[in-house]
Amino acid sequence: MCSNLDKAYTKKHFDKLLSYGLCDIYFHVTYSYAEKIETLLNYVREMLEYEAPTGLTYKRCELLGTPDHETSGYIATYSAGHREVAVVFFIADLKVRKQLSC
Repeated sequence: MCSNLDKAYTKKHFDKLLSYGLCDIYFHVTYSYAEKIETLLNYVREMLEYEAPTGLTYKRCELLGTPDHETSGYIATYSAGHREVAVVFFIADLKVRKQLSC
């Protein structure tokens, strides 16, 4: 849960993912109350490529949704030795951004 960008906290949780066990796909969900999530999205994109945890080698990254949706993020693919693993990094935007009309 966050209300602004905390790079160290976000990176710490990214690094912990592999310690949860051997998986082909990992999920990292951030619940955000930030006014704008673009700053968080931009940092996450860079982190996924340039700050991968030890044991992961970056291969590619795809955008999931856009900042104007309630849930957006990325799916990054890595090689981990002879295996391929994916990390889905979701940001759930809990701040109300627009009024819905019937």
